[in-house]
Amino acid sequence: MEMTTPLNAEDDFENTSCASSSTCVSGGSPELKPEQLMDARQAAQYGNIERLCYLLDSGEASPSAVDADDCSLLHWTAINNRYEAAKLLIERKCDVNAIGGVLASTPLHWAARHGHARIVALLIQNGANPDLRDVEGFTPLHVAVQFSCTPVVAYLLAKGQSPDTPDETQMTPAMWAAFKVYSTDPLRMLATMGADLTKKDANYGNTALHWAVVQGNHMALNVLLDLNVDLTVSNKEKETALDIARRTGDSYAIRQLETASRKNGLLASHWTQKLKEDDKLVDRIVFALPFSFFLFSSIALNMVLPTAVKTLLFAFTCLLHYWCYIFVANTNSLMVLPMGGALAMKVTTVINWYFLYDSHSPFLLRLTFFSLVVIVPWLTYTLFKSDPGYLRTTYQERCKMIVGMYESETPIQNSFCKTCLIIRPPRSKHCSFCDRCVSRFDHHCPWINNCIGLKNHRHFVMYLLSIFVAKAIALTGLVLYIRDECEVYPPAGLDCSSWILMWLCIHSFLFIWVTFMLGMQLFQIMSAMTTNERLNAHRYTHFHVSGNRFNVRSPFSKGALTNLHHFCCRSSGESGKVFVTLTNEDV
Repeated sequence: MEMTTPLNAEDDFENTSCASSSTCVSGGSPELKPEQLMDARQAAQYGNIERLCYLLDSGEASPSAVDADDCSLLHWTAINNRYEAAKLLIERKCDVNAIGGVLASTPLHWAARHGHARIVALLIQNGANPDLRDVEGFTPLHVAVQFSCTPVVAYLLAKGQSPDTPDETQMTPAMWAAFKVYSTDPLRMLATMGADLTKKDANYGNTALHWAVVQGNHMALNVLLDLNVDLTVSNKEKETALDIARRTGDSYAIRQLETASRKNGLLASHWTQKLKEDDKLVDRIVFALPFSFFLFSSIALNMVLPTAVKTLLFAFTCLLHYWCYIFVANTNSLMVLPMGGALAMKVTTVINWYFLYDSHSPFLLRLTFFSLVVIVPWLTYTLFKSDPGYLRTTYQERCKMIVGMYESETPIQNSFCKTCLIIRPPRSKHCSFCDRCVSRFDHHCPWINNCIGLKNHRHFVMYLLSIFVAKAIALTGLVLYIRDECEVYPPAGLDCSSWILMWLCIHSFLFIWVTFMLGMQLFQIMSAMTTNERLNAHRYTHFHVSGNRFNVRSPFSKGALTNLHHFCCRSSGESGKVFVTLTNEDV
């Protein structure tokens, strides 16, 4: 290790040997308090500003004083995240680029190693050189990446450090992230900030992908494959990443790399691999499965056969479609299937109406249903293609936000998105499905495969309302059909087509479910809460009434009617007024 074990913020001075001693001054003078026994290094470690000021003012210590390992006072404030103590030493003109410790590091290296982003920002602002290297040839950027200190990496890159800065062996930060960091954040961040993932180190000629496979870092491997890195690059041993995986026997890496190679046409594949690994084809098959299910179910349930036989045919149809889904499904299938199912139910409902319910329904009911046949598809398509309020920024704006966040006297760090590298405004959230930050995020809707946020929330409520009316009309038409075409045996007997009975159950369930969804949305709108805020209100302290996390109220609320008016009448591009000042833990 470069340094002795650091004293952390939570350490108690009373537990140290210095504090436990009961030294008294000669002559019977009263016992000194533990903090009065601190030397300059201990005062820097614990951030005891009063004691440190006394030692500096009295001349007992110099701002640039070092210990036996050449570690300066600033080193100790940096490693222990003592911001005010570091600020004091800098104001007293200490050497911000002092070299010390076994690894001959600067205070900036120490702060970067432990992820103290505000200390790093303070040092950089006051002349610390981010290009200085320790005895191993690492800059603070390399050290921050190696220890997965994402905020520090973000700040250093935003201040102008190149994401491709090489160490003494030409290892870039991306290579170190792939080799040493079992987290996706630093590697994704470096890629977002423009890192060249094709660079090779000097010793082995390995790229970041090679290093991920050498180390067996599957998280980094998946990130690099998602970024479509070149799979054909060879190192000095003429080995590709796949060759290394085969040599080391890493079955997971072999499977992932072979799949990626087949998708890029680098390896031959048989028909089942082509079927399962063609993402567009898989999406189309999964999307079409609900349509196929309703088609074959209608055939099975409308056949003139004994009930037991029809039940077996229906069960076989269910199993067949389930097997097809399991055979072709991939990680994206859960995003496609609900949308296909929702559209298939809409289409089947329209077909049922035209061929079954229409002639049994009054004119006004038919007219309303035909209107909804136009309105519902239009709203569905509009929501599917809509921008829910994605937060966009340029590279320069992103850097400015990151720098401002850590150089500010009162930064709000919890609002920083490590994936998008932006500071999110209040009520915004990163959607894991869309992989984007959404302004005033409500939820991700699987039925339209899109987020619901600031810009399309009103359309979503209109969509729910139209579905509610459509389900009510379809259920009414179905009941009228049963009244006219089926034999009803009081009190609970019913002789009708199995297909009709199935749709009676489906429409009844969906009507109840959509009614609940619409009611919940209206309640949340009048409460000035989003779905995300309602579900996570216990985590957001600014929603707690009198500090009670079980008693929540939206701080954005101005009364039910005012909230409803604001939702209905404000511009879709308006962010809305924030009625409270949020702290770090609130955002």
